[in-house]
Amino acid sequence: MKKPLLYPPAQTIPSHKLFLQRLAQEKSYLQIAEAKEAALKKRLDQEKKPLYSQYFPIESIQLTYSERQKLQEANLKITYQQIIHRLQAELDVNQQVLAQQLGITLQKLYQIEAGKVLPTMADLIQIASFCGKSVQVNLI
Repeated sequence: MKKPLLYPPAQTIPSHKLFLQRLAQEKSYLQIAEAKEAALKKRLDQEKKPLYSQYFPIESIQLTYSERQKLQEANLKITYQQIIHRLQAELDVNQQVLAQQLGITLQKLYQIEAGKVLPTMADLIQIASFCGKSVQVNLI
């Protein structure tokens, strides 16, 4: 019975020079792979950012309290405009009939729809009750 060899035969052991060459190759492959991974990560990070952030960095925009209030008011006006348009489309009625059904004046409906004014709390309650909804107020 033959004893097992502790070391493989000499022809399978790579020479020191060949070993260093293969090690250098592996190292360069690793560096290339890491560079590709870093480039891919950078590209993916850039794709996550909205396009406008290239031109208007969000960190640089500073709003005063009054500017923030005006912006929130403009957003509310747009929301109410959309509600009025949606109601008018769902009911398939003109503005005069819609104003009568909502219980507000036609002029007030025009102003809300044009985004010139915000509806009062009474107007909101009337619109909500007509839609079968309730009004929820959050004080911040």
